[in-house]
Amino acid sequence: MIVTGDFNTFDETGELADFADRTGLEIRVPGETVPKRPLDEFFVESRTLDLFLCSPTIAVERCDVLETGR
Repeated sequence: MIVTGDFNTFDETGELADFADRTGLEIRVPGETVPKRPLDEFFVESRTLDLFLCSPTIAVERCDVLETGR
């Protein structure tokens, strides 16, 4: 199972910890799986806005932002 949303946790995942504990899901922060990018050291705290939860049986190898095609 994967749960995504606009969580806006502002670098703190504690707000979702109770939910994760009750459901058995794991919190995944894309900053942990996205390859390093230039200037990450200055902006890494804001990257936790886009996180998700998933079953422990799902192996997350990477996360990417998809182009919208505007």
